Amino acid sequence: MKIRKAGPEDVESVYELICSLEESYPPHDAFRQTYLNNLKSPGILYLLCEHQGRAAAFGSLHIQLLLHHCGAAAEIQELVVQPDLRGNGIGAALVSALKEEALRRGCVLLEVCCNRKREHAHRFYESCGMRRSHFKFTMNL
Repeated sequence: MKIRKAGPEDVESVYELICSLEESYPPHDAFRQTYLNNLKSPGILYLLCEHQGRAAAFGSLHIQLLLHHCGAAAEIQELVVQPDLRGNGIGAALVSALKEEALRRGCVLLEVCCNRKREHAHRFYESCGMRRSHFKFTMNL
């Protein structure tokens, strides 16, 4: 298993992983443009985990300065492991790598939002040392 920074050449692998996570297919061109734009942002990090020569997992970290934390907060926006590879420590290794990067960048908090229906993911994040502390509210525009 190798975890590395994702690059432009990984857009197709990341697209497939995100489709698996969301159980839908976002518009490919819009996805590609957003992905390539975000690669240029210093506040966004994309990591790809390779296992036996294939893209096994993807994780993204978004960092921003927040007033209510008086410092930088890092949020895992997406984290997905290929379904057939779950339970092998890949997700935990990816969370650990994202946490290390957040610490390296001076973040005071690491957080993740997770859809309520993904109860297995809730247990996973708790096993990684995170605790349930917030509710998230959304509104489609």
